[in-house]
Amino acid sequence: MIKSKYQITKVLGDDFIKDTGNEYCVVSQRPYRDKKNRLPDGVLLNLQITKDLNQYKDGEDDMTMGTFDVTVLCGTHDMGLKKGDLVSLHGFREDVSYYIDYKYLLRFDGVKKVDKGMPKLDGQK
Repeated sequence: MIKSKYQITKVLGDDFIKDTGNEYCVVSQRPYRDKKNRLPDGVLLNLQITKDLNQYKDGEDDMTMGTFDVTVLCGTHDMGLKKGDLVSLHGFREDVSYYIDYKYLLRFDGVKKVDKGMPKLDGQK
């Protein structure tokens, strides 16, 4: 039997971003360094999905509150993010993102902190 390590499946990252509203909560982070030195250094983020805009059939669970890992190939190990920050992902790298053995390897060029800000009450500036 041929092992599944010879199978690579492309990821539809732009569709994923659109379906989840491109807004995620930072759960954890750690430095990323490619073992083969083919990719730039970056940060490996564990993110929580804050919304799922898909229309599911009866009985199907949505992805809200689910977590996933993403590698941001930004050339630095410090993005200035902390646990609980809301972020959006930018520059999906289809050429180095894969789905292998039931695991997503998602890579992006950048991440930005989303500023939700508190809503202003009447009379506040």
